[in-house]
Parts: sequence; C-alpha cells; structure tokens
Amino acid sequence: MEANATINNNQVDTTKKSKTKKVVLFGLGTLALGTLAFFGFKHFTKTKNNNNDEIDQTTDDVDNKTSIQTPVNPKPHTSLPSPGIGDTFPLRLRAKGDKVRLLQQALIRTYGAGILKNHGADGDLGTETQSALRSKGYGVPLSEADYNKIIGKKEETQTPPPPLVTFDPVAIAKALYTTIVAKDFSTTLTLLKAIKSTTDYSLVSEQLKNNYRIDTVRKTLVNAALTAFTESSQKAKIQEAFKNMGLKYDGTKWSLSGWY
Repeated sequence: MEANATINNNQVDTTKKSKTKKVVLFGLGTLALGTLAFFGFKHFTKTKNNNNDEIDQTTDDVDNKTSIQTPVNPKPHTSLPSPGIGDTFPLRLRAKGDKVRLLQQALIRTYGAGILKNHGADGDLGTETQSALRSKGYGVPLSEADYNKIIGKKEETQTPPPPLVTFDPVAIAKALYTTIVAKDFSTTLTLLKAIKSTTDYSLVSEQLKNNYRIDTVRKTLVNAALTAFTESSQKAKIQEAFKNMGLKYDGTKWSLSGWY
C-alpha cells in the first residue's frame, strides 16, 4: 500500500512539474513573441520614417532643381490676336459683330433665306456663312472690297481738291500796271488773254483804276492799254482780246465793263 502511495505521489509530482514546465515554456514563448513584435514594430516605424525623410528630401531636391530662373532682361511677350475676334477686315472665320450681321443680311436679301437656313443672320461668321460666301465666289478671309460689293456699298471716291485759283484780279491788275508802264506789249497781251469774262474785266479794271496811276492819271483797263500801245497792229490785237472777254465796241466806245 505504501509502495502504491509512493508511486501515485511520484506521478502527481511528475504531472505538476510537467504542467509547470508547460506554463513556463508558454510564458517564455509569449514573451518572446511579444518582444519580437515590439522590436518589429519599432523597425517598421523607423523604416517608414526614413522613407518619408527620403521622399521629403527628394521633393526638396526636385523643387530646387526645377526652380524657375527669371531672365535678367526678359523680352515682352507679344501675343497675336486671336482670329475671329471682332469684325475688322479682312473678316475671318469666327469673326463676330455688326459687320458680319450686315453681311449675312445682304446674303439673305440677295440669295434668299435658304443660303443661311440653319443660323440666319446671327452675327457669327461660322462655317455656314463661309460655305455661302464660297458658293458665290468669295473667299474667307473676306476683303473689305468684296464685303462692300456684297452689301451694296459704293466705294467712296476721293473728293478732288478744289481747283487752284488761277484768276487773281489784284495780282493781274498789278502785273498789267507794271507791263503797261514798261511798254511790254507781249506780256500785257498775255495778261489780257487771262481775263475770260466781262465780270473778270470789271474786277481787274477796278483794281487798276483805284490803286494805280498811269501817266499820273487813273485809267480804266481799256483806256490804259489802248493809249499805251499806239501801233495799229498792237491796237488790233488788244481790241481782239477785249472782244474775247465779251466787251462790245461800237466804233467809238467800249461798253459793258468800261469806256474808252
């Protein structure tokens, strides 16, 4: 009986030791796993932080490398006007404005509404208007001359400058006084031929009589010319010049613009 009791006690002690050993081993295993997990987490965190630092450093490097350098003397940027904006000549595709609307209205008025059946006179030079123009022999861009032709606007003709004043009674009277006093028949006859009417004669004769004295006497143009040049051939040519002005001679006196 005692032997059996001893055996049973030994078995119980062995069982307890076995259980205690398992508990210790399980605890050590759990501790080891916990330790590994702790150090693994720390390693993961450190690696992640290092990667972030590298990314930030890379970004900084990229920013530094791609920084824009402003030129010392930058040239002004001149941009070309966008085609189709506004309605200046020549009219281009996508031009918009009153000129385009007038153009479209003229096309409809001349060729009927069917020529712009989709959009009508909307003030936008689109593909429909472009096709309509090309079908009638006009190109796009459309020149101002073709535009005026379509809308029926007559080309403005340049106003001629006023004619030069060739007849100056004051200047002619002064010149006649000089040539008559100098007995210059040829120049006197040329000046008389520049007087084309009785009205012009009156203006010149009045200036001559009021402003000049010939042989200390105030004279009309007829009297001054015919008394200065006494040769028959000279008188005949002077009388012919007076008749061309419209003066009348009855054999003894001149009428209309002076008397002799």
